[in-house]
Amino acid sequence: MKPIRACLKLSAFQRPLLGVGLLAALAAGSARSEIVLEGLKAIQQLENASGARKVVPKPKDAEPLDKTEVQDPAYAHTLRFLNGDLLRGNLISIDAQKGVRWRSPEARADIEFSTAKLAKILLPRTAKAANEGGACLVQLTNGDELTGNVVLLDDTKLVLETSYAGRMSFPRKRVQSLRLVKAASAAIFEGPTGMEGWTSRTGRNSWRYSNNGFTAQRPGNIGRDIKLPAMARLEMDLSWRGQLQFFLSIYTDGFEEYGNNSYMLQINSGYVYLQRVRRNSGSQHLGQAEVPGLHQRAKAHLEILVNKEARTIALLVDGVLVKQWKENMEWVGSGSGVLFGNQGMGYIRVANVLLTEWDGKIEDRSGAGGKSKTDVAELSNKDKISGTLESIKDGQMTFATAFAKMDIPLDRVQAIEFSGENAVVAEKNPADVRVIFAGRGQLTLALEKWDGQQLLGTSSNFGQVKFNAGAFNQIVFNYDQQKKDSPLEMFGSDEGEIEEQ
Repeated sequence: MKPIRACLKLSAFQRPLLGVGLLAALAAGSARSEIVLEGLKAIQQLENASGARKVVPKPKDAEPLDKTEVQDPAYAHTLRFLNGDLLRGNLISIDAQKGVRWRSPEARADIEFSTAKLAKILLPRTAKAANEGGACLVQLTNGDELTGNVVLLDDTKLVLETSYAGRMSFPRKRVQSLRLVKAASAAIFEGPTGMEGWTSRTGRNSWRYSNNGFTAQRPGNIGRDIKLPAMARLEMDLSWRGQLQFFLSIYTDGFEEYGNNSYMLQINSGYVYLQRVRRNSGSQHLGQAEVPGLHQRAKAHLEILVNKEARTIALLVDGVLVKQWKENMEWVGSGSGVLFGNQGMGYIRVANVLLTEWDGKIEDRSGAGGKSKTDVAELSNKDKISGTLESIKDGQMTFATAFAKMDIPLDRVQAIEFSGENAVVAEKNPADVRVIFAGRGQLTLALEKWDGQQLLGTSSNFGQVKFNAGAFNQIVFNYDQQKKDSPLEMFGSDEGEIEEQ
């Protein structure tokens, strides 16, 4: 019998999952049948022809799995289509020419999908892969990030030793920054890395974890105790679409709602407000400040600096000091937690949250406009030097300033920003995919093969590299199309969500 081949166009489907009867109907022609699909809804026509039942009970996996739930290995992976349809099963392989080969217990044969209508594939997160990385976080000029140990840096290249791909080499002009994780190991909290430890009582699905960050597109809050110290520097990346209505409560002693003892920063498209909040006593306004140009942006880096003893709270947006408030009454923040909240219906994303002890210095970078013409290194004591980074070798950084050439141990360096004068950004290719690390970071590449053991990919940033397939927990297809057509859907709840409590 000839193989069954169905080439179907993807469109809206009443149910987001492929039913048992439907798959069985497709595979009924032969135990060896091969099915080539591009979508789901048109399969109903085949279902009608085969006599398979058209209505199936809601499958148990219609909702995202809770992280603590024991998962059936036969449904370990999730395939998401551009229209939102989901299919659970096992990824068998990916080939640049043949597409995605998928196995489902309800089908008698493997299914092949064209990648043209795929959004992403979600893979199991392994503890080993999530914890492995390196002493350095590298950010490339196209926004990609990866971790590893610096072997060598000279005037042409950066060489990185990684646990997931061995030794990788990058043109220096493609490297934007280095952050030395060991030097920043004094971090009290860094994340988020998942839903565990976070609490919300404002409704199901209001906050979701995806791609190393939290997203919300409806009112609600999420919080946890991150052990805010008496001298605190709290940083995060905030991005939004639609009207920005975001609040951040610090030193809160509760996470059910924002009315607990705390200080609450409210940020909208043009202004920021600070309120003193007491449980059962309401809130008091402590002042406001304008944030010029915020309404014209869609993202910002927030930095909150707190001195409990001096009772001061300062806010910097993209390195520029917005305002420093002084509490003239008794300090009311009796906890050490944070609470993030969306007060509107716009989309909000919070990522790269970092908590460290603050040294009491406010570094207002309002005078630094545009890309730096020099390299800038920040040392672990927060001192900064500018000039030319000549090399990194054998754990030593050689840095030339206008006054002297210095050799500095790499473990005394916290971050390096490279000059943007000669920076080159990798060209985008419509066929590129984005692979998301199980720990932190992502890479954009042309995916040639995936077989469960290795992922073979190519990029002008690093050439052709074989990666350990277990290093990644997401493979994102058609990223630019998703960003343009469905910017909210691409940050869905695939990696878990806060349940109602």
